[in-house]
Amino acid sequence: MRASASRRRPSAPLGSLRANLTNCIIEGTFATPWVFLALPGNFLLSMLLVDRFGLDKATYGWIASLPFWANFLQVFIVPFLARYLTGRDLAVNMAWFNVGLWLTFVGFLPYVPTEDPGAVRELMLFFFTGICITASLVTVGWTAWTRDWVPTPLQSRYFGVRNRWINAATVAYLVLVAALAYDAEGSSIRHFQWLIGIGVVARLGSALWNNTIRTPGKDGELSRAHFWQNLRLLKGEKAFWRFVIFAAWVGFWISFISPFVPLYVYRHLDGTVFLMATLTILSTLMGAIAMPHVGRLVERHGARPVIMLSLVAWKGMDYTWLFLNPGNRWILYPLWCWGGTVSVGYLLGIFLLLMKLVPRHAKSAAISIHLAITSLGTAMGPVAAGWFLSQGQNWGLDEATLFRIGFALSFTFTIASILILRPVQEPNVKGEASMLGTMRSLRQLMLYTGMGAFLNTNLSRRHGR
Repeated sequence: MRASASRRRPSAPLGSLRANLTNCIIEGTFATPWVFLALPGNFLLSMLLVDRFGLDKATYGWIASLPFWANFLQVFIVPFLARYLTGRDLAVNMAWFNVGLWLTFVGFLPYVPTEDPGAVRELMLFFFTGICITASLVTVGWTAWTRDWVPTPLQSRYFGVRNRWINAATVAYLVLVAALAYDAEGSSIRHFQWLIGIGVVARLGSALWNNTIRTPGKDGELSRAHFWQNLRLLKGEKAFWRFVIFAAWVGFWISFISPFVPLYVYRHLDGTVFLMATLTILSTLMGAIAMPHVGRLVERHGARPVIMLSLVAWKGMDYTWLFLNPGNRWILYPLWCWGGTVSVGYLLGIFLLLMKLVPRHAKSAAISIHLAITSLGTAMGPVAAGWFLSQGQNWGLDEATLFRIGFALSFTFTIASILILRPVQEPNVKGEASMLGTMRSLRQLMLYTGMGAFLNTNLSRRHGR
C-alpha cells in the first residue's frame, strides 16, 4: 500500500501542470487577434485612423510608434512595480485595464467627433497610449510568469507547439477580417466595430481563461534591475554594443515607412482591406513554412551571414515598391510572399546572435538594455516618417512622390546596416560563416512587414520546430 501511494503522489502535480499547459495554449489562441490589434500601425487601424477619422500623418506616425515607446518605458516602470507585484499580478491586472480601454474604444467609435480634428487627435492619442502601455506590461508580466512555471526542459518543445496554434489562430482571424471586409471594404464605422470588436471579445475570453491557470507559489518574479545598473554591467562589451547599434538602426529604418505602407496601398494602388488581409495571410504562411529551413541554415553557417543575406534579399526586392501602380498591383502578391520567406532569416538570426553575444555575467542586463535601446530607435522611425510625409508637401512634392522617397531611404539605409554588423565576430559557430554558405520590438515590427504570425511567437532553441 505504501509503495502504491508513493507512486500516485506525483500524478496530481503532473495533472495540474498538463491542465496549465493546455489552458495557456487556449489563452494564447484567444489572445491572438488582440495581439494583432494592439499595434496601431496595422492595415485595419491605419485605414480607420487616417481615412475615416482624418488624422494627419504626423499624428498617425506618433500613434504607430507608441508600442515601441511603451517597450522603452517599461524598462524603467517594471523595476518600480516589481516591489509590489508578481509577474502574474502584472499580467492579469494590466490585461483587465487593457480590455476595458478596448471595450470603451469600440463602443465610442460611432461618437468620435470627426468634425473636430483636434479632439480626434487628442482622443486617439489618449486611447492608444493607454492601450500600448498596458499591453507592454502584460507581455512583461506574462513572460515572467510562464517562464517560472513551465519546466525548463519542456520550454522549447512546448512553446513551439503553442506557436503553431497561435499561427493558425492568426491566419483564421485574418481570413475572418478578409471575409467581413470583402463586400463593404470597411467603408462604415459599423464594419470597423465588428472587425475590432471580434478581437476584443476574444481578448476578454483570454483574460477570463487566465484564471484557469493555477500556479501556487510560481507567479513569476519581476526583475528589479535598473537601467543605469545594467549599463555599468555591460561596460567594455564592444561586440554587444555594436550589435545593439545595428539593431536600433535597422529598427528605425524598417519602422520609418512600414506603418505607412497600408496607406500607400489604399491611396495610390487602389487597394482595399481585403487585399491587405490577403497579403498578410500569404506572408504569414510563407514565413511559417520557411522558419525550420532557415533555422537549419543558421545552425550550419551562423546567424550573422544569414542576417546580412536576408536583409539584402528582403530589402533589395522591396525596391519594386518604387515602380508599383494600380495597373501592376498584382506584383504585391509575389512581393509579400518573398518578404515573408526571407525576413524570417533576419528575425531568427537577430535573436540567436543576441543570445551568443550577451555576456554570461550580465545576461538579463544585456537583454533589458537591448530592448530599451532598440525600442527607442524603432519608436523614432514612424515619428520621423510622419513629419516627413506631412511637411514634404510644403516643398512642392506630391504625396506619392514623398512615399517613394521614403521607400528608397528606408530600403537603402536598411541594407547599409550590414556595414555596422560585419565587424562583429560571432562566437560558437560551426562551419564557415560565409555569405555563400526577447525581442519584442522586432516581433512587433513583423506586423508592419506582413509577418503577423510572429507577433506572439516565442523563439526557442529549436526555432519553433
